[in-house]
Amino acid sequence: MLSLSEHVDRLFHNYRQNVGFSQIYVKFVFSSLLKVLYEAIPGKNDRDLNEEMEVLYRTADIDEIRRIIEKNIQLLEQETQTDSGNIHREVEEVKRYINTHYGEEISIEMLAERVFWAPSYLSTIFKKETGQNLSKFIKICRMEKAREMLEGTKDKIVSISEKVGYPNVSYFCQSFREYYGMTPQKYRDWFNGIKLRYKLAIFYSLFCFLPVMLLFWLSFLQMRSIIDDKGKMNLQSYLQQSVSSMDRTLDGYNSLSDYI
Repeated sequence: MLSLSEHVDRLFHNYRQNVGFSQIYVKFVFSSLLKVLYEAIPGKNDRDLNEEMEVLYRTADIDEIRRIIEKNIQLLEQETQTDSGNIHREVEEVKRYINTHYGEEISIEMLAERVFWAPSYLSTIFKKETGQNLSKFIKICRMEKAREMLEGTKDKIVSISEKVGYPNVSYFCQSFREYYGMTPQKYRDWFNGIKLRYKLAIFYSLFCFLPVMLLFWLSFLQMRSIIDDKGKMNLQSYLQQSVSSMDRTLDGYNSLSDYI
């Protein structure tokens, strides 16, 4: 991906090669770019911008225009590199605010004021940090909150629409359908159907499984009874053999005593 400086180099190269553009048009293009850069650079003010605009429009040298643009690009790149930690914190602050105030009116201008950035600078940095533009992030947050309410509450659609920041329920339904592929009511019906089938599946599983478990338990008890009975029989046989052996020993002692 080309850097901002490389894009500007290409832009200057194109204007040098094509002499059909008037000086006024070229100055207008680069003055617009200068304004965008000033909005993105923290600490810049309108007085500084007006001074550089005046220099830009007075000069007849395109290299001077290029010097002005490149100087401000360097300032922007330095701010971005040295303040990356603060940038991440400010973006996270914007995300936290959206996630907790999704039911209120949210604008890029208002979010920019919270972090003391220019709206255009916030939009650029937010897209770079998250991979999403602000408006899309806000919509995703609202759609996911609406889905959670449809799944977990019995609130009416119009009530959910207002709670997630859509005063117009028709626009909410349209946005929800664009995001999830179905209207809020159809999603709720579909989800409730899934829940019912899940509950029935659990009921049928238990209904079929319990008799099997009961059969195994009875078989286990029967087998244990057989083992216990066999153990008792073995013990009785052992005792009988021991008593017989003792009787034979006593008879031997008695015979020996009689002989003596």
